[in-house]
Amino acid sequence: MAMVTCRECKKEVSSHAKVCPLCGIKNPARRSWHVLGGLGLLAAVVFIISSVSGGGSDDAGAKDAAAQNAPKVCAATDGQCIFDENSVAAGMACRPLIQRSAKYDYEWTDGVLTPMFSRYINNSKRREIVFIGDQVKFLNAFNAKLPMTYNCTFDIENQKIVNVEVVQGRL
Repeated sequence: MAMVTCRECKKEVSSHAKVCPLCGIKNPARRSWHVLGGLGLLAAVVFIISSVSGGGSDDAGAKDAAAQNAPKVCAATDGQCIFDENSVAAGMACRPLIQRSAKYDYEWTDGVLTPMFSRYINNSKRREIVFIGDQVKFLNAFNAKLPMTYNCTFDIENQKIVNVEVVQGRL
């Protein structure tokens, strides 16, 4: 434990003292340059991080921003691109339709890291993609939870669900 002078009464106090025992000032060992040094260090870290992550010229940054804002166009035969681009919209439209097909109650087993759809079938001629998943359980009359597999046919051009099928079983 080091002894330092109090910033108010100039008497010796512990560097860990919360209050000066003589004058009663809070944090007697703290100096203004401690606060300024901490702010300077924080500014240096922010500057280094921004210069490292934003490296390159301003023109390159503008080109990257323009490339990110440009709409992504998938080829009709590129099923993975179409799946990635439309799975969220299809999930939001398909989930209530699957829930309505349950006779009793249902339980979703998908989580934050588990997607609702795990497979797809791309029908490029009809501009449709069938999203397939098995992350739901339906309750039957005996109060047993049965795993179900569902198919949602999604019209890519109109951005809507065309057909929903739910059958018992897992993929």
